[in-house]
Amino acid sequence: MCMLDIVNKIFLDPKLASEIEAQSWKLLMASYPETLKFIIRARNLLSTYLTLILCGVIIYCISKGDTTLINWIYFSLNVLLLCFLSNNDGKTSTLKRSTRTANCIVYYSVFLLIGECIFAWIFGVQGNNIPGSNDTALRERFRGLYDSLQLIGLRMYVDPQSH
Repeated sequence: MCMLDIVNKIFLDPKLASEIEAQSWKLLMASYPETLKFIIRARNLLSTYLTLILCGVIIYCISKGDTTLINWIYFSLNVLLLCFLSNNDGKTSTLKRSTRTANCIVYYSVFLLIGECIFAWIFGVQGNNIPGSNDTALRERFRGLYDSLQLIGLRMYVDPQSH
């Protein structure tokens, strides 16, 4: 209990905590200089290259799947957030960037959820060949957009002639 009290007093006084940290660092550097330099270098390399390797693996796995434009944006935002979080240095600016990226993912998700519900309500989930339907009107007026619905991710391709 006495040790806990000492630790609490140290962390309540930031000046004392920084002094103890500086003294500890000097003691470690004096006792084990080469080992400490190796550990610091290894940690920096690991954090840098591990992030790059992880991003590469994620992008490779994504490219092997059946992805759409909507999914690629999700994946890109999540990889960006992963990079921010893995290289987190505790600075306020880094934390703000991570928070902004996470909020961007949330807003993007809400926008897509609402947008896809409206799209499904107006045009339907599957293409159809019914004359006078909203789906037929979309196909006739905006042929390029209609052909890109699968790439965008709003609808998986269903040949209207098959209905």
